[in-house]
Amino acid sequence: MKKPKKIPEHKFIITERDIIELLTALSNDDVDFVMDFFEDLEPIGEDNQTYTLEQILANAGIVRTSNE
Repeated sequence: MKKPKKIPEHKFIITERDIIELLTALSNDDVDFVMDFFEDLEPIGEDNQTYTLEQILANAGIVRTSNE
């Protein structure tokens, strides 16, 4: 069994517009846009108040459901 890679603990700012663009791209199967978006993100400093993507989606009322 391979050891999982250690993922850095960076924080990023994602705006409401970013979320809308990402959801639109995902609904249009535009995977290239989504990949480019995440590859181009720049980390921010520790001083800023930030929220996780899960918190933003939950606050917007978007929940993940299982298709089982």
